[in-house]
Amino acid sequence: MVLFAALLGCQSPDGALRAVDVQLGETIPNVLEARYEADSSGASWVRWGYSEDALIHETAHRTMSPGAMEHLVVGPASGRTVFVQLVTAPDGGDEEASAVLSLDVPVAPSGLPRLYAQGTPGDEGLLLTTILSLDSGWVILTNAQGELAWYMPLAFQEITSSVQVSRDGEALLVLLQNAFENQESTELLRVGWDGVLIERTKLPRGHHDFIELPDGRIAWIQDETITMEIDGQERAVISDAIQITKQGAEAQQDAAPIFSLLDHYTPSATCQHQQTPVSWQDKTALDWSHANSITYEAETDRLYLMSHYLDAVYVVSAADGALIDDVNPYADYRMVMGGKPWSHPHSSWMRDGELLVFDNGMHHNPQISRVARFVYDEERREMTQTWEYNHPNNGFAVALGDAHPTPSGNILIAWSPFGQVAEVNDAKEVVWTLETEAGAGIGRARWLSELP
Repeated sequence: MVLFAALLGCQSPDGALRAVDVQLGETIPNVLEARYEADSSGASWVRWGYSEDALIHETAHRTMSPGAMEHLVVGPASGRTVFVQLVTAPDGGDEEASAVLSLDVPVAPSGLPRLYAQGTPGDEGLLLTTILSLDSGWVILTNAQGELAWYMPLAFQEITSSVQVSRDGEALLVLLQNAFENQESTELLRVGWDGVLIERTKLPRGHHDFIELPDGRIAWIQDETITMEIDGQERAVISDAIQITKQGAEAQQDAAPIFSLLDHYTPSATCQHQQTPVSWQDKTALDWSHANSITYEAETDRLYLMSHYLDAVYVVSAADGALIDDVNPYADYRMVMGGKPWSHPHSSWMRDGELLVFDNGMHHNPQISRVARFVYDEERREMTQTWEYNHPNNGFAVALGDAHPTPSGNILIAWSPFGQVAEVNDAKEVVWTLETEAGAGIGRARWLSELP
């Protein structure tokens, strides 16, 4: 229940803060909509917390100009009473604050799997991830206590394992696929923090992952299918390419990719996982490369494409699609100073000279999944393992998995099929965990220390 529907700001006769109103969001009630009218220029922000005497959270500061202004407050937990205060700092004037407003945030939706958290994360903020289940998926934000702080339910049998904050910080980008129908229905949704869909970008034959480039375009993974002779028989083989598309546009079905593995390599079934046909979207074929992760490094203007079954990271020029390097510990690179090469990895953090890899470990003996960090020397063609952390119960993640640094330098690990997230420090100590109830998996995970 909203205890106060509107709130008048505390102000001097010439103050910049008036007509203050704070409401629960219509689409996502965890997002508060704070509005006011400003009489001058300056800056404004919102303080909030779960006690009137402890407004310990604060939104990003916004540039204030005369007229109607609005702040979105992201982060209040479901089922909690939240206290809110709007603050302005007019140019050349003193800081002004409204009275404190109290609102009750509704409880979490009944269809969302329960979440359980333990420990203390290394940073203030929220976890952004996705929930995978048999019926449908969810995009969620959760706080350190495992309380739901933002959520977006997907339609029946729709799933996503890859979601990111847009570069401008104004929206979430969600890679949406149908879990069970063989159709080329992949889309990228741009969703505002208020839960309202801004635009759709259709990505035919897109899968697994994407990255937003500095100019706002999207680099994404697209499958390519060819027919070739294998052991005297014509077989369909699935490869992968990188496409770059403007947001809000519809990528053409047969548009030439900026980079194609088929331009550089000839498919061959050297691994048992490449020798069994799979059904994917509208085809049945041999799964040759199975690219599953793509990242971008602005300093070098390079894209990094991870191939699951080829055990390689392809370094590609984002400008012209030229293949710069093939980082493969079984081929052109030599492992030095001990360590163990990955076996069919999944990754979301790749940089020039350094890789953080979720190693599913499909060909390890025994099969144990882990996260490992590697540095590599492009000139010397050498690779060194600098850190690893095995699943604490020697678990084997047959699919998905994710690893990403947190702002404090810890490693955030998504043990996806087990429905677990763990934050591990450099000493391999688990400082925080999040688990879902049985039957729910976890997609890629990011720790957000900055919110609107």
